Amino acid sequence: MCIVPAGVRSANACNAMEQLGFENTFNLLGGFSNWEGPTE
Repeated sequence: MCIVPAGVRSANACNAMEQLGFENTFNLLGGFSNWEGPTE
């Protein structure tokens, strides 16, 4: 799992992980700052 606060970094992280062979990567639009679910 890779968590970033906000912005384009989450999309960049997904792209980098896919290039390394990871499958099923997901980009939360707005990063973790926009997450409205539980955090614990």
